[in-house]
Amino acid sequence: MINAQAFGTALFQLSEEQKQVKKIYEECHFFLKLMRNFKDGSLSFLLNSYTLTKPDKIRLVDKLFKNHFCQVFVDFLKVIILKGYFTLVEQAIKYFFDNVESQKHIQFIKIITAFELSSKQLNKIIAIMEKRFKTKVVYKTEIDRSLISGIRIESSSHLFEKNVRDELKRIMAHFI
Repeated sequence: MINAQAFGTALFQLSEEQKQVKKIYEECHFFLKLMRNFKDGSLSFLLNSYTLTKPDKIRLVDKLFKNHFCQVFVDFLKVIILKGYFTLVEQAIKYFFDNVESQKHIQFIKIITAFELSSKQLNKIIAIMEKRFKTKVVYKTEIDRSLISGIRIESSSHLFEKNVRDELKRIMAHFI
């Protein structure tokens, strides 16, 4: 029986063989973010649709992703479509994340701030995250001026945030 765990494990094994674990990990995050940006679920609906043939879906995947994702990840999407299990793609990616983090004994995080962090600030954050996750942390930083002030830390399974933008949104929600 095919399940999401099998797809996630296969993606992990392929990414290890190709020595692209970190790259595919990042691409999976980007892909999930992309899927969520289609708030109406249209991308998922399209790739799960019975009105499009599998060859049409494969051509669509090539057009949308071939120049933006590595071949291993694009092939993963194609296989999951050809097998008729695109509905499992998000779960499969979650299993991939779990495999990476448990097998490699690392936690990937993205640290998003309104301004660039000093190396002292960054080291302190990494130390706190390594203590919290009880494992080595690999990080990527990003500047998002819309946060105004504060920080947002994302991992595959956690979100830590404290920033002015989100606080203002919460306050405004009470008044609207």
